[in-house]
Amino acid sequence: MNSDCPISIVTKKYLRAYYKILDTMIKDMTSVTLMKSISDNFIMQIIPHHRAAIEMP
Repeated sequence: MNSDCPISIVTKKYLRAYYKILDTMIKDMTSVTLMKSISDNFIMQIIPHHRAAIEMP
C-alpha cells in the first residue's frame, strides 16, 4: 500500500475501536494475579483475550 494514501474516516474509526479493545485486553491479561496453578493462570489470562475477540469490530 502506498504510504501517501490517506486513511479514510471509516478506517480511522475502526482503528480507534480496535486499539481501544486491544489496549484493554492487554491491560486485563497482564494484570491477572498469578497463582500456583499454570492452568488457572492460563484460564484467567485467556478470558480477556476471548472477550476482546468477541468485541472486535
